[in-house]
Amino acid sequence: RAPAPSHTRSPTTMSEPPAADGKIFVGGLNRDTTAETICAYFGKRFGEVTDSHVPTDPLSGKPRGFAFVTFADQASAVAACAASRPPVAGSGDAAVDVEGTV
Repeated sequence: RAPAPSHTRSPTTMSEPPAADGKIFVGGLNRDTTAETICAYFGKRFGEVTDSHVPTDPLSGKPRGFAFVTFADQASAVAACAASRPPVAGSGDAAVDVEGTV
């Protein structure tokens, strides 16, 4: 039998390319991070952000620790995905995971 595939990815293959719509996934956020914090951080560093969404837990109302960010153009999304695990203000300056959406 062939060995089961590994579900771990190396840091060089961590990010998926962003979708043509410029949308990215940001994971590993502090639960106090807001959509406004995300917009300000990514907009200042990578380009115009047209939308951000921080999903919340339906029972507690607290953020779930991830977000979706949409840029005005795909080049900004590509730049954000290429960044080396940027620390997001409001996330305790912890490095976050940034990947393209499918």
